[in-house]
Amino acid sequence: MEKIRVWLKRSGEYLRKHWFIFFVIVSYAAFTVYYMGPAITNCQNFVNGFGDSTGGPIWKYSVNANSGPYVGYQTNTNYPEGESLMSAVDVSSVGQTMLIWGASKIAGPTCGYNVVNAVGFMVTALTMFGFIFWLTNRSRWIAWLAGYAAAFTPYFQVKVGIHPGYGFSALLIGVVWAFFALLKQPTLKRALLLGGLVAACVYFD
Repeated sequence: MEKIRVWLKRSGEYLRKHWFIFFVIVSYAAFTVYYMGPAITNCQNFVNGFGDSTGGPIWKYSVNANSGPYVGYQTNTNYPEGESLMSAVDVSSVGQTMLIWGASKIAGPTCGYNVVNAVGFMVTALTMFGFIFWLTNRSRWIAWLAGYAAAFTPYFQVKVGIHPGYGFSALLIGVVWAFFALLKQPTLKRALLLGGLVAACVYFD
């Protein structure tokens, strides 16, 4: 019992000290659930919008649930001759392809796609919050508002359901952040981080 009391005391102290970080995470999560609506509450059966990306990954991973990230030749379509569902787009967007495929393996093609979109909203909001918090020398409320504005604008609400890559503008924000950090203090580690983020943008969508 003593260990539990000590743990609860330390947890309470940690929460009091870092309450704003918890507020940021919980509020962004609440915004994500609110804006995605049925795509969260009815994850397996609802998608916000249909377009190139929804018609591609969801359909492909539904047709052949046991496939790898790149659905090659199979006979479930164009039966009995079959056909290859491999596309050159899958190569140029390998980051997005691997992410959606992994999520579809865990939660199913439709819900997995929705989970990826939810992660995109959260990551973008948190990345912008972190960037502005760092840039403005710890102006937390301005940073919180900037995170909201970056991830939950009406344009994003329309686009993300169709193209999940829009939801991962965190990569672009990360590039700007890494660039300013490199200018401020040039190091090999920061240069590699900037290069990695730029490469991730090229191979995400």
